[in-house]
Amino acid sequence: EVLRFRGTLQRPNGPTFALIEDGNGGVQRVKVGNYLGKNQGRIVEINPTQISLVEVVPDGRDGWVERPRSLALSE
Repeated sequence: EVLRFRGTLQRPNGPTFALIEDGNGGVQRVKVGNYLGKNQGRIVEINPTQISLVEVVPDGRDGWVERPRSLALSE
């Protein structure tokens, strides 16, 4: 994918935000509960080295399955 995890931001006693660079050079701020990527993965955790998300994708038999994914910090 063209999305890159570039870092985190957090205010004292506030939520943690992840900084995501898109393929056009822009940077977006996301938090737990937001959706990310072409399969609309829901962000379930953000830590300093990775973002954990769950995608809902077709199972190939007229159903859907949750697929865990992660996006590691890009240097």
